[in-house]
Amino acid sequence: MGRFSILARSLLLSIVSGCGFVGPPENNVLQEACTVEGASVADIHDSPFLTLEHNAQTVIYFSAEDQYALLSLPQCRVERLPDAAGRRGRGGIQVLPDGAQLLRSYPPPQAGAAEVGYVYAYSPNASVAPVALPEDFFPGKREFPILSEDGGWLAILRTIRTPAENRNEIVLRKPLTGESRMFWPHGIEINWHELVAIDVVKQEIVLARGLREYLWINFDGRLIRGPVNTGAVQAQPPTFRWAGDGWFAWDAYRDDGPYGFRLKTAALDRYITAEKLRSLNHAAISEDTRHAAMSMQTQHGRLLWLRDAVAIIDTASGQEIFRRYLPRFTRTPVAFPGNEFFAYGEPDRVRVLRLP
Repeated sequence: MGRFSILARSLLLSIVSGCGFVGPPENNVLQEACTVEGASVADIHDSPFLTLEHNAQTVIYFSAEDQYALLSLPQCRVERLPDAAGRRGRGGIQVLPDGAQLLRSYPPPQAGAAEVGYVYAYSPNASVAPVALPEDFFPGKREFPILSEDGGWLAILRTIRTPAENRNEIVLRKPLTGESRMFWPHGIEINWHELVAIDVVKQEIVLARGLREYLWINFDGRLIRGPVNTGAVQAQPPTFRWAGDGWFAWDAYRDDGPYGFRLKTAALDRYITAEKLRSLNHAAISEDTRHAAMSMQTQHGRLLWLRDAVAIIDTASGQEIFRRYLPRFTRTPVAFPGNEFFAYGEPDRVRVLRLP
């Protein structure tokens, strides 16, 4: 009985502490470029075109002030973004390099009124406070607009299925003027799609078919790249990026098997998995595709007390060049603001490192 009790206690200690499943040792030798106190890396609707990364920027969030900001490298300049009046809750945000914003939040509470859906606010640049959009700007309650990569338009993909009609349409509206246009790319079949990104100036769209197939097309339906199928990587639209002449994607959710990411370009096909008992909170790829990063958390959070972890991988060799363990539930997003820097969140600060 005594021996059994010792074994039971050892097993319990292993479960509670995560002993034996802590993963590789820390490797925390990269030079620090700067820190931003009181902030975290913001969890935003990021562009599959790596728009912010191309401009050496990332979005950060100051929780005490409930305010977003643009962090620009190499100066480590912080530009606080104006907020929408009455915004409540971090329901979602899209930010472009010039500070154009689309904010999604909950409406202000009203006595005796039931909670309704999201409200949206828009700003064309960092010097203008976001203004709430009319409730009927997009009438459908299940239509979630995205901001065009040029910042001047909002767009939705509307699916129409009636006995008389069977079609999709992309609806564009200009928030400042109310101007509207509707179209569907020629030759793109009527199927289940999701609008992932749109650039009205370049007249380009990224569509998802299902959860793991992506295509990049012109407004007229001409193919630019794809269709890409992420295969064993169980991606979703928020976890897919175009990278170099290829693509990068990570597991959004898995029923079984290890979480990981895949980078596939003309010169490289790299698949990296997280270690046992880890899931991916977030991942990132540098614009030049030389580095990828994973933000990992405990996959079975109710049973184990593993700390979160952040790792940077050299994609050419597949080897880790940085690893840092963080308190459990840190769940920081990761970002490469430019090809020379890496940003992640520690408790109460954003830390920016110089890449080799």
